[in-house]
Amino acid sequence: MVEYLLPIAKIVDVESYANQMFQAKSDLTGFSMQQILLLDYKTYLFNGQWWGIGMLETFYPDYILERRNELLTAMSDEKKKSNLSGLLFSVIDILKEQNLMIILGEPENTVVRKAFNVDIKDGTADLGSRMSRKKDIVPPLELYFNTNY
Repeated sequence: MVEYLLPIAKIVDVESYANQMFQAKSDLTGFSMQQILLLDYKTYLFNGQWWGIGMLETFYPDYILERRNELLTAMSDEKKKSNLSGLLFSVIDILKEQNLMIILGEPENTVVRKAFNVDIKDGTADLGSRMSRKKDIVPPLELYFNTNY
């Protein structure tokens, strides 16, 4: 299908075109940290507890990681405002295919450590190549909450 559509779309280099799309998606100019937090965000009910899970796919993970304190403030504000039991936010490095989950505090620290069997260093959990909220993030959390609460 791609080969059929390439001449119609007049795209010569698919990889370059895809990179341009990811770079455009990574441009957060003009967005507040609250807006960034909620760009790709959903809430889930795990065994009676509401949790928020946000994700940011980017070519430039350092942009968010360097503004960590602003992000943590936005996360804390959203958690309180929405009366959530927990809130998680993943910074997905598109190039490295790496998920760095930002940990707000407790109970997030305990839940992530146990659900994903990872260590947390400096408030960040390296979830490796777990890129999909639907396939890679939510199922281990459901399993954790169903067996631990």
